[in-house]
Amino acid sequence: MIALRRITLVVFGVLGSSIFGSNLLASATPGRIIGDNDLVQVPASYANDPRVQSIGKLKVGCTATHLGNGIAITAGHCFARSNFAGVRENLPCSEAKYSVRWGVTYGSEGYLTSQCTAVVAMELNSERDYAIFRVSPIPPSSIPISLEKVNMGDDISIFSHPRMRPLEWSQWCKVEGFVQKSHGNQFYYSCDTEGGSSGAGVLDKDYKFVGIHNYYNAHLNRNGATLLSVTPIANILRAEQTRSVLGSEAGLVALPLLRSKAPLLFSTAFPAVEAR
Repeated sequence: MIALRRITLVVFGVLGSSIFGSNLLASATPGRIIGDNDLVQVPASYANDPRVQSIGKLKVGCTATHLGNGIAITAGHCFARSNFAGVRENLPCSEAKYSVRWGVTYGSEGYLTSQCTAVVAMELNSERDYAIFRVSPIPPSSIPISLEKVNMGDDISIFSHPRMRPLEWSQWCKVEGFVQKSHGNQFYYSCDTEGGSSGAGVLDKDYKFVGIHNYYNAHLNRNGATLLSVTPIANILRAEQTRSVLGSEAGLVALPLLRSKAPLLFSTAFPAVEAR
């Protein structure tokens, strides 16, 4: 464990120097520090970046991401306490514990609180762990998705709220393999996470959402995720976009279209941060 780590240059959009740039039952622990603690605090100087504004802290103790059109995603175990068969749809979620505070960084308390209005689809089993839910009010920014195949050796990173702290970044790691018992639906990596990181997006080198972080495998000593491409997210987002178009034609208030704001580039350097 390192006592002090200094990040001298962090630039959005540059891989390597950029802030963005077995089965689920193997462990009940949703995340773990693998080796040295590589988590980096995200300071308030990034609070206006649309990607940071698209990541939220679920009051129940998880991380959520807005994917567009008022649709957010997190881990299924953030809503359900035990495994169940099949897909559950259109569930209520109006309790205060399912509220989301968006854009919480070190030095910024966030800019918007949304309430979960319905769980559109959810699975929690030995192969998949995700919850897709609708929020209101709708965040103005979103993370773009990728349904492309994730391959071993791909560069990935995670932004999350470990132990309910403000936003932290795992830095970059690589996809190391796929869990055979999950029929390839789960992949694993050494990016650092902790409890509270559950549901965070696993982002590829282009900062597109490719997986839902949701487990730690003690046998492999690796953290892992469910592939986004095995969830019904594409169909759900497409349906929400259609709703927004039809609502606009009917004179109703239209939802945001399915796209993220253009990424912002920064040359802001992180200050010295203390590893935990």
